[in-house]
Amino acid sequence: MKIKPFMDIASIRETATEFNEPNTCSFQKNDHIVIQIKFDGSNASVRYDSETKTLAAFSRKQPLSPTNTLQGFWNYAQTLNPNDFAVYPNFTFFGEWAVKNKVVYKPEYRNKWFVYDIYDHTTEQYLPQNLVKSIVEKLGLTYI
Repeated sequence: MKIKPFMDIASIRETATEFNEPNTCSFQKNDHIVIQIKFDGSNASVRYDSETKTLAAFSRKQPLSPTNTLQGFWNYAQTLNPNDFAVYPNFTFFGEWAVKNKVVYKPEYRNKWFVYDIYDHTTEQYLPQNLVKSIVEKLGLTYI
């Protein structure tokens, strides 16, 4: 199964600096922009694999496996019920896997997956956040 890359999000620069030009010109009137808390863990995603009827798990750049678990995310993904995701075969679920990174979180927030986006491969678009939240909660996952 091919990995869906994570979206690159640049820092917003309204004025030029010695090293960078402003980039706010790419925003258009009526654009829908979501600003939320930055959670610093590891990027992790899952997608239902119709051929194997399992969940494929990914880090930012590569598929995960029993020997490459992204600090346990692959193991966590194996605990999810693939049948719950079978109704969304064209969706990739993106989230942040809460493990030690630059920020060390309290134990109750570690080894949890906080889902923040869903990409629809059929329409080649990200779902609106209200729909993401609804699907994530229906699946019993944690919305960021």
